[in-house]
Amino acid sequence: MYRSINIYAIMLLVLINLLACREPCLDMDVIEETTEEMQSWYTNSDIITKTASSSIGISDEVHLTHDFQNFGDTIWDDCGNASESERSTVTYDFFNFPFYIETVFNKQGEENGFKFTVRYNMYSASYKFTSETSSSSNTIEYLTAYQFNGTTYPEAFKVSFNQTQNDSEIKELVFIKDLGVIHIVLNSGATIDLE
Repeated sequence: MYRSINIYAIMLLVLINLLACREPCLDMDVIEETTEEMQSWYTNSDIITKTASSSIGISDEVHLTHDFQNFGDTIWDDCGNASESERSTVTYDFFNFPFYIETVFNKQGEENGFKFTVRYNMYSASYKFTSETSSSSNTIEYLTAYQFNGTTYPEAFKVSFNQTQNDSEIKELVFIKDLGVIHIVLNSGATIDLE
C-alpha cells in the first residue's frame, strides 16, 4: 500500500513540475500586428541615393546601403507557436558632412522584442514599439503627423540627440515611413534636407 501511495505521490509531483514549467504562450496576434507595423516603417529598398541640401549652402549625395537579415533563430512556446527574429538596417553614407547615420529595425521574436534604433557617430537612441517608449537619454518621439516642404506625412519619428554639443553635430533628425531620414537639424540651427 505504501508503495502505491509513493508511486502516486511521485507521479503527482512530476505532473505538477511539468505544469509549473510550462511557458506562457506567445501572443501571436500582437506579434503579427507589431511585425506588420514595424515593417511598414522600413526604408524603401529602391532608395539608394538621396540629395542632401543644407541651409548653409553645402549639398551632398548620400548613399544608402540596405541590409536585411533573418537570423534564422526561432522562439518556440509550449503551445506550438513560433516567431522568427529579423533585422532591417539602412546606413547613410555622407561625403561632405561628418555624419555616419544608421537606422535599425530589430525584431527579437517575442511580443516585447520590437525596437527601432538610430545610431549617429557615437550616439544612439532607441524606441520600443510595444511600450511606445524611448530607452535612452537620446530620445525618439512618435509623431502622428509631420509637415515638411509643403507635404504632410501621416506618421514620423523625431529623434533628439540630447548629448551632442558641437555646432556641426546633429541635434534632431526626422524619419518618415518608407522614406527614411528626410530632415536633419544641427546644434548650430542649420538644417539639412534629404530628398
